[in-house]
Amino acid sequence: MIEFKHVSKEFEDGTKAVNDINFTVEKGEFFVLIGPSGCGKTTTMKMINRLIDPTEGTIHIDEKDTKSTDLNKLRWNIGYVLQQIALFPHMTIKENIAIVPELKKWSKSDIEKRVDELLAMVGLEPETFRDRKPDELSGGQQQRIGVIRALAGDPDIILMDEPFSALDPLSREQLQKDIADLQKNIKKTIVFVTHDMDEALQLGDRIAVMKDGNIVQIDSPQNLMKHPANEFVQSFLGNRKDPWMVELKEVVKPTNSLAGEVPKLEASATVRDALYELNQLQASSVTVALPDGVGVITYKDIAQFIEKEGGNSHGVH
Repeated sequence: MIEFKHVSKEFEDGTKAVNDINFTVEKGEFFVLIGPSGCGKTTTMKMINRLIDPTEGTIHIDEKDTKSTDLNKLRWNIGYVLQQIALFPHMTIKENIAIVPELKKWSKSDIEKRVDELLAMVGLEPETFRDRKPDELSGGQQQRIGVIRALAGDPDIILMDEPFSALDPLSREQLQKDIADLQKNIKKTIVFVTHDMDEALQLGDRIAVMKDGNIVQIDSPQNLMKHPANEFVQSFLGNRKDPWMVELKEVVKPTNSLAGEVPKLEASATVRDALYELNQLQASSVTVALPDGVGVITYKDIAQFIEKEGGNSHGVH
């Protein structure tokens, strides 16, 4: 768990980047910091691994003040993914991934196993990619290496600073899917900085919207869309209609074959609620109580509806 308590940051030139912010990131949560350029989101993230120290307030990780933690030990337990991947060009992909495990003095066999495991996890065949150099990879492949390099030492926390913003739209969309799928397996605590609201809504368990060094709203994607705190949040959301927030009564049709079935979801539940329920139950379908009967929705139904509405259905299985 990461906890900010009355944290402020003022730089030497008098710029107040962050102003008395308080929030908690739960263990295993995908937490997104979003806002316009200069709002303080990257400064906030960099205070977690002490690339920047706060002027006031404290930051605790698992109830321990980060200022009282050895800096190397702190950073070894925090993965960091940048917009500019910064892979070492003279090193192989395997050597790039292995940097932190080697610093932690892992055995050679454990390092090799970890490298191959991580490459496979992001769809890169270990035999093909481990001995290549970075310039032999596409931009999207390099960014995948940047992500798994941050995971290599098995840190509890991953910081991601606009990691996909330099990629073309297709690569970016694929990487968003990859990181969503990866998080289902690894369940790390992720703090993710972006200026892209669609990206935030797709990936975040909760989203913190920042403006002028202040946090103006922290909420789930659903609540952010339904109940923006003020005009700034509303304007940042724009006029988008999130297909994930459409109620099931607008999507699901009743069927006679389900008479007598006890429905799992109400008609007012959203498409996102249905996906969550399917994942929780590990079921292929879930029943819905409709005004005129009982209906059913499947993963395929959800994917087709989201795509029809122009949304991103990646991660729907």
